Amino acid sequence: MPDIDMDPDLKARLLGEAKFLRAFYYFHLVKMFNNVPLILEPPESEEDYRQPQAPPEEVWAQIIQDLKDAQAVLPQRYTNEADIGRATWGAATAYLGVAYLFTGRIQEADAEFKKNHRLWPLSACG
Repeated sequence: MPDIDMDPDLKARLLGEAKFLRAFYYFHLVKMFNNVPLILEPPESEEDYRQPQAPPEEVWAQIIQDLKDAQAVLPQRYTNEADIGRATWGAATAYLGVAYLFTGRIQEADAEFKKNHRLWPLSACG
């Protein structure tokens, strides 16, 4: 996708959504299985499908980076009904906070959760 000529804002958002989804799936994989292959490039040959397991710290680092990248370009909310369910800044921020918790980075987790709280204060939830 980086080589496709298209609207730059849409391209950034779609890449942000892709990074969010990659982080989301790796988040659940590393939580369930601990050691998983970390595949960041499309496989080009049969050998590319047989990757060694990565250390969990490396997977968590990729998850955190993907969520930071997604957070930087995703919108806070969608107004078009057709876009409901897409990844948002708030989803990336919440998962980033939880990823920090799982890696023992409590102060960074707290900072991410406070960002979401400023956007969505509890009093606004009914």
